[in-house]
Amino acid sequence: MKYRIAVIVLMLSVAGVPQAQHAPGDGAPYVDFGVDLQAHTRAFLDFGDLDLMAEYVGRYDSDQRLYDAESIRLYNSFTTGAYYRVIPNLKIGLFYRLQLGARHDEDWVDGGAGWEWLDTTRRPEHVLIADATPRFLVPFLPGGGWVFSAKSRYEVTLYEQDGALVDLHSLLIRPGLTWFMIRDREPVLNVSLQYGLYVPLNFSESFWYEQGPYLNVLYHISPALSVDLGLAYQLVYWSESSDFDAAWPNNRYARPIYQHGVIDLGLIYNLDL
Repeated sequence: MKYRIAVIVLMLSVAGVPQAQHAPGDGAPYVDFGVDLQAHTRAFLDFGDLDLMAEYVGRYDSDQRLYDAESIRLYNSFTTGAYYRVIPNLKIGLFYRLQLGARHDEDWVDGGAGWEWLDTTRRPEHVLIADATPRFLVPFLPGGGWVFSAKSRYEVTLYEQDGALVDLHSLLIRPGLTWFMIRDREPVLNVSLQYGLYVPLNFSESFWYEQGPYLNVLYHISPALSVDLGLAYQLVYWSESSDFDAAWPNNRYARPIYQHGVIDLGLIYNLDL
């Protein structure tokens, strides 16, 4: 009897939370499962313990389509900064990123004719990044050449919206395992499996904002040039935007979690002075 009462109370509590339909995940501009196509180029300049880095990323986001079928949403970013090796097992880094086309919770808006993602392809955002990446050999795994890493990255994203400055703080935690193939004391192939978790610090109602596994295969064409292929499966949790809360007070998104894949192809240049 107690069990039946508990079930009834649970059903009534769930039914008492309105589930709105005009929400990310319930239709346009979402697709059921999108695959983002991404390309990048990255260059490192080696000064011993100090590595300067510059990176460009371009991506077509399959889930950023407007109701207008001719519209295409693109993400572009340029990142520059440096890594410094504090001790043999630890690198720290400071970076600045300029990005256009990123999308956040508040970009789900009522466009008048219907709900849509705000077009952010021309909105500049400034991202400040502090990074710490410890690495450790894992000698007990078969074959040798295994390294465990645990990247931690603090990010502050700044942009202007409706005349006000928005600042979003997040923490990336990304443990991973990498296998290195070495031939004649030169690297030939790296295979990495990592899991990334973005924790929002001053936004979102969820503990996590984005998470998922990432597989990367890096092939060294020469000591100065490498090509890599990345495959990712990502879950994104959307919290209710201000427009949504104004239109439907106390309602929730019916499907707040979006799933998508990423195919990433890039070139990496390593330059020594």
